[in-house]
Amino acid sequence: MGIDNDLAGSKIQMAKRWMAASGINPDDCMFIGDSIHDMETSLAIGVKKYTLVACGHQSYRVLREATEHVVHTMNEVTF
Repeated sequence: MGIDNDLAGSKIQMAKRWMAASGINPDDCMFIGDSIHDMETSLAIGVKKYTLVACGHQSYRVLREATEHVVHTMNEVTF
């Protein structure tokens, strides 16, 4: 899931609606994103296990300043 333009509203409301409709326990999920907003979205919907991948919107340095849950590529993501 994601927003289709960078001027759109927050992903948080979209993610909250999806989580509520899915009935999935947030503790059973992992959120993968490429921005600080993705981290904020993950935490807002109760998903504590997340990884930010620094091959997208924000650099490794910027992401690493916000969290330790950062990798350079998808190949480094561990589940």
